[in-house]
Amino acid sequence: MAASSSHELTDCATSSPIVDELNLVGSIALAKEKSSIANEPFHLAYNRTGKKISSPPVNILETSKEYVLFCDVPGFTMADIQVKVEEAEKVKLVDTKSLLIESKGIGNGKRKREEEGSKYIRLEKEVSPIFSRKFLLPTNCNLSSAILPICKNGLLTVRVQKLRIATSNVKSRK
Repeated sequence: MAASSSHELTDCATSSPIVDELNLVGSIALAKEKSSIANEPFHLAYNRTGKKISSPPVNILETSKEYVLFCDVPGFTMADIQVKVEEAEKVKLVDTKSLLIESKGIGNGKRKREEEGSKYIRLEKEVSPIFSRKFLLPTNCNLSSAILPICKNGLLTVRVQKLRIATSNVKSRK
């Protein structure tokens, strides 16, 4: 029996049309995923450090001038959070960058359980003291301008400016 790659299904006795079809579908899906990663703005780049890390929810808004990421980080302040652009590790393409949003891992992000005789009855928006989110950046991001993170009332807002497209001053003749 020939060795197979990890994404193929094999039948120990013989190959069958069903197994062949599943292998083809798996190969097509894998090829599609590999080719679309570079073309998909804000594709998730996964953290594989082995540590228990939470992933707070993120909404991403695209406007004509910028991308805006909204990340729920209750209990955190801007001093607890690091936002940076780095080389994308998983995708070996020219000029591919990723945006990393992570806690500094110093035990912050926990709300006081009791304040002046009051206590939380239910606490659903709690984030682990260690969190990390990483996104592949689209190629139209202006990385020479500042990435603007602001954390207020448990909401981290990160603004990433788009590149400006130069318009020509050519006048049309009538």
